[in-house]
Amino acid sequence: MFKDDLGKILYVGKAKRLKERLSYYFQDALAFGKTRLLMEEATRLDFIQTVSEVDALILEADFIKKFRPKYNEALKDDKNYAYIRVGKRSKGPEGDYPTVSLVRAILPDSAGYFGPYPTGSSIRTVLKILRRIFGFRDCPPSKYKRFSKLGHGCLYYDLGLCPAPCVGNINASEYNRNLRDFKKFLSGGSTKIEHGLISKMLAYSKTQDYENAAIVKNKLDLLGRLRELKFSPSQYKDNPNLAEDQRKLELKSLIDFVNLFLPGTKLAYKPEFRIEAYDISNTSGKNATASMVVFVSGEASKRDYRKFRIRGLETPNDYGMMKEVLGRRFWHSEWASPDLVLIDGGLGQVSAAQQALRGKHGVAVIGLAKRLERPAIAGYYRSLPPNDPGLNLLKRVRDEAHRFAKSYHSLLRMKRMMDN
Repeated sequence: MFKDDLGKILYVGKAKRLKERLSYYFQDALAFGKTRLLMEEATRLDFIQTVSEVDALILEADFIKKFRPKYNEALKDDKNYAYIRVGKRSKGPEGDYPTVSLVRAILPDSAGYFGPYPTGSSIRTVLKILRRIFGFRDCPPSKYKRFSKLGHGCLYYDLGLCPAPCVGNINASEYNRNLRDFKKFLSGGSTKIEHGLISKMLAYSKTQDYENAAIVKNKLDLLGRLRELKFSPSQYKDNPNLAEDQRKLELKSLIDFVNLFLPGTKLAYKPEFRIEAYDISNTSGKNATASMVVFVSGEASKRDYRKFRIRGLETPNDYGMMKEVLGRRFWHSEWASPDLVLIDGGLGQVSAAQQALRGKHGVAVIGLAKRLERPAIAGYYRSLPPNDPGLNLLKRVRDEAHRFAKSYHSLLRMKRMMDN
C-alpha cells in the first residue's frame, strides 16, 4: 500500500515476491507517466503478509473497493478489473439455477457482486477450483436449454465442473445451498464451510457411505489447496501479523504433537526451527530422483532445496532409495542439521529413514502418506483433525517435496526421451 504524507492509501497491489514487484517502481528511468506521479506523491509504504495468494487477492479487492485508491483507477484501465457475479440470467426454468460469471461492471440488478479483482490467471484459477467444491453453472440460457433437450450434461459436467441442473442431476434447493456456501466463502466464511464439510464426511463414514465420504474429502482437499488456512480481510486488518502468527501456531502445534509420541527427542520451538522433507519419484525404477525441501520457521527456504539422482538402484524400491538419499544427505556436515525429518510416505518409508539416520541423535522422523493423510510416527498411524494447524503444516511441506521431486523426475525423463 503506497500512502501519502497524511496516511491516505494511493495504490494497492499484491505480489508473490515483494522485492521484485517493488523494484519496478523505484527505477531511475521511470521519468514519465502516472506511475511517476504516484512515486512523487507517495511518502510511505506498508504491507500485509497473507497466508496464501488467494487471501492476498481477496484482501486487495477489499481494499480497492473500500478505499478507492487514486492510482489503482489511474494506472489501470477499468477493463483490468473483474467482479464475480452470482445471480439469475433469465426468467425461464433455468432461472431457478443462478449462474456464476466474471463481469466487468456492476449492474443495477438483484445479483450479488464480489470484487473488484484484477483479471488474469489468479481469479480464473480460483473459480475453477471453487466449481469443483461447490458446483455451479456458468452457461447462458440458450446452452442450458440445448442440453436440456439433448438429455445429457455438457463437457463441464463430464469434467466435474458443473452439477448439470439442465438434466435434473441436482435439485434447485441443493444447488442454491451450494451457491450460498460459495458466496459465504467469498465473504470470508471458509472456516464454517470447512467445518460443515468435515461434519458431512463423518456422517457419511458412520453410515459406511464411503463413496460420498470420499467425494466430500476431495472437496476438503481442494479447499485446503486453495486456501491453506483462509482468513477474512477484516482479520488481516485487525492483525497485520496474522500470517506470521499462524505460522508460529502451526509450528508449535506440530512440535507438541511430535513430542507427545517421541518424547525422547524433546523438540523445542525456536525461530530457526528446520524441517527437511523427502520424496522419491520414479517410473518403474527408471530416472529415479529424490527431493529435499527445507522449511525454516514454517516457511519454504528454497535456497536450501536439494535434488538427488538415485545411483544405486534401477528397480522400484522406495525404501532402498530413501536409505540411499538420506545417507548421502548426511554426508554433508556443512549443511545445517534438521530438527525434524518428514517423509512422503507411511510406516515403511519412515522405518527405512530411521535405519538410515541411526546414530543421528536429536533428529525426529515422521511420515505423511497422501492417501491416508495420517501422520506415521513411533510405529503407528495417528489421527489429527483435518483442520489441525500442525497437520496443515505437514501437508504443505509434504506437497512441496512431492512437487519438487516430480519436476526433477519429469526433466530427466524428457532428457532421456530426447537422447533416444
